[in-house]
Amino acid sequence: MCKVPADVALSRVAGLPLSGLTAYQALFTGKGASTKGDSLGQITGDSKVLVLGGNHGAGHLAVQMARLVGAFVTATVPPSCIDWIFSLGANRVVNFREKDWVENLEGEDFDLIFDCVGWASSPAEMDRAAKVLKRGGQYISNSNFKAFGELAPSSERGGRFFKAIVPKADADDLDLLVAWVEAGRLDVVTDQVCPFMELRHALRESVAGQ
Repeated sequence: MCKVPADVALSRVAGLPLSGLTAYQALFTGKGASTKGDSLGQITGDSKVLVLGGNHGAGHLAVQMARLVGAFVTATVPPSCIDWIFSLGANRVVNFREKDWVENLEGEDFDLIFDCVGWASSPAEMDRAAKVLKRGGQYISNSNFKAFGELAPSSERGGRFFKAIVPKADADDLDLLVAWVEAGRLDVVTDQVCPFMELRHALRESVAGQ
C-alpha cells in the first residue's frame, strides 16, 4: 500500500500497482526479481533500451521511465500508435506490422529488451533476439514464463540473459512512481473510467485488449 496525495486523482495512478511496478522493476529491479530470484535491469542514462509493445500498459510506462533517466529508447508499436509513443518520449519507433524488428535492429547492442508481448516464446526466437542484445544484456519478459522462467532448461544465449518477471508489491517502489505522477513526469494512460456497477464490462474489455 502507499498513500496517494490528495491532489492526485486515483484514475491517474490506477495502473501503477501492476503495470507500473512491472515496468519499473524490469528496468531498475527495485524490490523485484526474476522468477528465478535474479536481479533485473539497472539501466542508466547511458543505456539503450528496447520496449516490445510500447503501446501496452507496462510498455508505455517503461518508455517514459527509461527516458526519465536519460536512456535511449526504441519501441515497437502498431502504426496507429507511432505519433503517440513519440509524444511519450521514445527516441525511435519500429512499426512491427511493416518491419521485422530483429532484422531492423540486428547489431544495435541494446542493454535491455523489455518484452510486453510474449515474443521470444521458443529457443529459435530467443536465438534471434540475442542478435539485438549486447553481450551481458538482458531480455526481460512479463509473459514468457515457460520459455525462460523457473523451469526453463537454459535462459542464456551467448552471454545474453533471458529472464521472466512477476512484479513484487512494494510500498517504496510505489511511492516513487506516485511521486513521478504527482510531479508530472509519468503519465499513466487510462482508456476509460467505469462505475463499479460496470465492473464486468471493464474486465471483458481488458481481457479482449480493447
